[in-house]
Amino acid sequence: MLKKDMLMKALTDVDDEYIFETWAAMNSDSVKHGKNYKKMGRVMLIAAVVAALMAVTAYAAGWFSIKDRMVPSDVKIDYCEAPGVEDKGPQSVKEMSPSGLWDSPAALALRDWNDFRWKYVNNKDFVNGCDVSWVENEQQDNYRMIYGASNRTMMDKLLEISQDYGVRLHEKIAAVPNMAYLYKAAGVEPFLKTEPESFVPKYIFEDGSFSCEGVINGIGVSLTRNTADTLANGSYSMPADTEFEEWQYKTVEDTVSIALEKNKNSQGGYDAFVFFEKNGYTVCASGRFSEFDKGAAEKMADSFDYSKLCEGEPNLSLVLDTKPKNAKPKEKLLTLKDFMETPEYKAAEEFNLAYCEYADKLPEHEAFARGLKDYKYYGEFPGKDAEIDKMREQAVSNYDLISPEKNKAVWGTLYIPSDMTDVITSPISTKYLGEGITPYDIFEEADEEMYKQWLNMEKLPFEGDPRALVMYDNGAYMLSGIRDIYYIPKGDFFPLMPLFLTDEEKSWAYDTACGEQVFISVGGKAPYPLRSYSVILYETDNAYVLVSAGGESYEIEMAADSIDFTKFK
Repeated sequence: MLKKDMLMKALTDVDDEYIFETWAAMNSDSVKHGKNYKKMGRVMLIAAVVAALMAVTAYAAGWFSIKDRMVPSDVKIDYCEAPGVEDKGPQSVKEMSPSGLWDSPAALALRDWNDFRWKYVNNKDFVNGCDVSWVENEQQDNYRMIYGASNRTMMDKLLEISQDYGVRLHEKIAAVPNMAYLYKAAGVEPFLKTEPESFVPKYIFEDGSFSCEGVINGIGVSLTRNTADTLANGSYSMPADTEFEEWQYKTVEDTVSIALEKNKNSQGGYDAFVFFEKNGYTVCASGRFSEFDKGAAEKMADSFDYSKLCEGEPNLSLVLDTKPKNAKPKEKLLTLKDFMETPEYKAAEEFNLAYCEYADKLPEHEAFARGLKDYKYYGEFPGKDAEIDKMREQAVSNYDLISPEKNKAVWGTLYIPSDMTDVITSPISTKYLGEGITPYDIFEEADEEMYKQWLNMEKLPFEGDPRALVMYDNGAYMLSGIRDIYYIPKGDFFPLMPLFLTDEEKSWAYDTACGEQVFISVGGKAPYPLRSYSVILYETDNAYVLVSAGGESYEIEMAADSIDFTKFK
């Protein structure tokens, strides 16, 4: 992991409300406590949509060691060492190439892009992710999201590197909510041989490259496949002196290559990688173990059918080109337009508009482009700022709602008590934590059970790991997993309400997989500080449930199908 000052600069082009959750993900210390419900974080040299952990070249060409896959880099990273691990200061790194052996065009192109991006972002103070006026066309907008090219200079460099090395860029990315959709889009047969505790897809590209992650036999596992002629959107970096023990292993169907770290890494564990190549695809499975255990690495390798992973023809149109499944609206189905007329929404809108205007002028937000940032207030009431309290009091009195006073949060694997929830509000800085202090130095650790206990649910309403839960004492909460869910009891004020504009021409009723009907609306063009949110709306007798979802209509419907709305009372 990066030390605090470097991490924050590396992520300055990422929406800052996600920076703290990145801390939580990258600082996950589940190995130390024997809990592997959450995938372990790793150093990312690209802060893009997702990070890929893959390898390359055809297996038929022969077996290659992990050293053949490592690309030298001229950057140095200061790792934040786990307790009991020696802090070595800034270290030279190598990156595991996801798109070719170390001297292949795709690997060298990725090295150049990573090095440029690392140095460029680390030496600039900018958070301007809302400004996309410089994007020339839809294709560049896809490149921006996939590769983290956040301004014109970065886009020009990305296109230059692609042309210089003759490697293609990923052109389309699709989010799929479950493995059934992934199998369909990738054109592959089910390849899981071990029943996982959880396993979900992260994304799939137009060429069939994809990424999944989950928990198998108590170990967090990432699985990816990639093609060799395409610039990957991320890489795995490690100290240049990292040593591995390597061997070939025969599963029931295939022979794979395994590399297992010989020495405990900065996270206090031992990373293992499984490689397999066929039909132009390279597959990599990776996991982290608390001990040097070759048997455990082989057990992880046995979890997949690699030949099936490398077969099939991808066809994203099977999901991208689907049309909205309009259902006959049930009697009294609440539309988004109706919801926006409720006191709950109007009060939250009044508060958020005032808070964004106020926060935009604060000195600590000078690094943000004025008028382009959507701020959220996560603190308690009354808080540390009288102006914010006045905004809350005005909104509540205007609409006669029950106001929260205290809140608490689980952010990733951290429990944050009420009087410290201000730390979630951007920007994360020494103003909140103190010089050289990380969140893990001051907050208690939590696990998935805490999420369930707070929500009074035996099972969360979605598959996959929870990212955050902010809960107020009036019963309202924000729950984040693959997407954000907002629960607002009727009659309550909720300061974290997402604000949006509805497009009535792109709205419809939808019958979800759990048997409940929801109302879906695609976001309209929204001026600052509103966002172009697409939203899934569900109403119970006692509350409103909002789910933010982006993308095409099929993606929003898949998001609706991935949530069990019967969990909400």
